[in-house]
Amino acid sequence: MNAFFDFFTGDFCQFLWQGILIPLVLLGGVCFTLQTRGMQLLRAPLILRETLGRLFQKSKSHGDGVSPFQALCTALAGTVGTGSIVGTCQALALGGPGALFWLWVAAFFGMIIKYFEVVLAIRFRVRDEKGEWQGGPMYYILRGMGKPFRPLAILFALFALLSSFGMGCLAQSNSVFAGVRGMAASIRPLSESAEQGLARGVALAIALVLGFSLLGGVKRIGRVAELLVPVISLAFTGGALWVILCHRQRLPWVFCTVIRSAFGKEALLGAGAGIGFKTALEWGLKRSAFSNEAGLGSAAIAHANAETDDPVRQGFLGIFEVFVDTLVICSLTGITILAALPMEHIFSHPSPDATLITDALATVFGGRFSLLFIGGSLALFAFSTLLGWSLYGARCAAFLWGSIGAALYRPLFVICAALGALLAMEPIWAISDVFNALMAIPNFIALFALSRTVCAETKRFFQSMSAHSRSPRKKI
Repeated sequence: MNAFFDFFTGDFCQFLWQGILIPLVLLGGVCFTLQTRGMQLLRAPLILRETLGRLFQKSKSHGDGVSPFQALCTALAGTVGTGSIVGTCQALALGGPGALFWLWVAAFFGMIIKYFEVVLAIRFRVRDEKGEWQGGPMYYILRGMGKPFRPLAILFALFALLSSFGMGCLAQSNSVFAGVRGMAASIRPLSESAEQGLARGVALAIALVLGFSLLGGVKRIGRVAELLVPVISLAFTGGALWVILCHRQRLPWVFCTVIRSAFGKEALLGAGAGIGFKTALEWGLKRSAFSNEAGLGSAAIAHANAETDDPVRQGFLGIFEVFVDTLVICSLTGITILAALPMEHIFSHPSPDATLITDALATVFGGRFSLLFIGGSLALFAFSTLLGWSLYGARCAAFLWGSIGAALYRPLFVICAALGALLAMEPIWAISDVFNALMAIPNFIALFALSRTVCAETKRFFQSMSAHSRSPRKKI
């Protein structure tokens, strides 16, 4: 059994990422960028007006769905979190500074991949018997590609369901406990019995709060995400920016090191001496996918709940989601670590935890405040991710087994979330990498097959916008 687990999370996982997923992300990103004429870059001012410019308007939901901003926050709840903080720490420790460069490359392509996913999710979504929107890769596979491809839709839903229990549940609740433990340890050292008692208390609190949130359905999840995500994202961004500002004299060295290391041009120190181009590329793309989920198709499930009149406009929010998650939060995490810590210190912490970013903040704020700040941020980020993935898993269960499947899924998800606070984290991350890769394969097949539909919707939107701008305005 141990041999099978080692193969499943080792050689098989490496084959999935190096042989299938990384080529798919790069090929899909290049093809979709060319098809839309570099829209994520050349149309950036318009996208910012349609996203950031609308975020300050009063958020309203209509009918049985949620507002576009609540859908964005729910999707961000599923992505911004341990993938952005812990995942970036792991990418630097195992892939070297060059992994940060490839994380940026993956984010650039990830923006257009997420755009394709969101447009298709809105284009092919349906209402269920309760009047709620149901959408995501399983629906655009089935309704866009036709009934012969139903097995492909079932595979996606099954892999996403399994991933929701791994990356979306167990890993996140474990991170909530890690954050609370860090906060408690900053006040006084914990004995073994005190730590066990704290774990049981955190498990119970997670179960109660998560259960309450899930009882309210997609609307309550959207409202909670709308409150949590902007606040904790801004708080973390402010703290990281201040540390970077205090170490600003190291920024030229940081960016030069990132670029040189990305192509294996620099001999790294300590445990990173063997890190080269292939390793930096793999960990940068892998942790980018873990962070923003572009290509996995999961966030499209949240966007499908938005009460919006246009797939393209919601697709712009998908681009903005990747921008915030990876190009802002992941970049700030990585730059803060590289600017504040020596290279030997980075390579001495290869485990997937938040030690690196905590140590980096401690150089400015001190150890106790850093433990409290990162512990609190990590706990809230991880809980928001629990909310996002609870919706993804419930939608997949509903697709596979109907409303009964969704009803049974929710209490099981709450139980697993409670158990996650009591389990070891490393095996969960390894298994999550496998299911992330498996769920991305049917999603990419659909993205390539339906790319013309996305291009047609995009062309229609810009033609309509152009016609509207040319139309004479009424005199008042």
